[in-house]
Amino acid sequence: MTNKPETINSRDLVYKNDALTYKRNTDTPFTGIEEFYENGQLKFRWSYIDGKREGLQEIYYEDGPLKYRSNIKNGKREGLQETFYENGQKEFKGNYKNGERDGLQKRYYENGQLKSRGNYENGEVDGLSEWFHKNGQLKFRWNYTDGAQDGLQETFYEIGQLYRRANFKKGNEHGLCEYFDEDGNLTKAQTYEEGELKNPNLQRGDNTQKIHQQGTEMKDPVQIPLFEPKPTKRVN
Repeated sequence: MTNKPETINSRDLVYKNDALTYKRNTDTPFTGIEEFYENGQLKFRWSYIDGKREGLQEIYYEDGPLKYRSNIKNGKREGLQETFYENGQKEFKGNYKNGERDGLQKRYYENGQLKSRGNYENGEVDGLSEWFHKNGQLKFRWNYTDGAQDGLQETFYEIGQLYRRANFKKGNEHGLCEYFDEDGNLTKAQTYEEGELKNPNLQRGDNTQKIHQQGTEMKDPVQIPLFEPKPTKRVN
């Protein structure tokens, strides 16, 4: 029969100069579960083996619901990681391998609707990545190779109409880049060569800035590193 791991309050643990955690007044690195309470409410629950965080790690909101859950193996995140909104809806779901994001990553709006999905390989976004407006319409459809935008990149209005279509090569605009208004009319077309604009005055329209401002609001206040559909690097 397997013994249940010891559960101990944070105030009874000490962190020493050897970077290990010990049970207070002992010389043996702690193995078990640490729980930290604030005003009587559980704030986090961390697992340890031989003084190092290992296994399930959980963080909770002030009023009780689970906020974050992941696993640590040999000091690195491994396997499923999830974050949640205060209403219990899932915010993020993705996998880690040897401390790096790996495989399909999904994010959700607070109502449970899909916000984004994209694939990672060895910590780099790779392949097709898609983000969605709150109304469910596709917002971005971008392609990546080894962490850099590569191939066809498309951005859409909330009504579903194509706003921008461009080609990238190793993180740089390369080839034709076109902009459209909400009625589908071409408003601007430009040509790039490895990131350098070749014909800035080919065709212009007055509606190009509206969706550009709306569509590039990419940053999110969540502090845990998550997938974002933005150029992560350029390859020379």
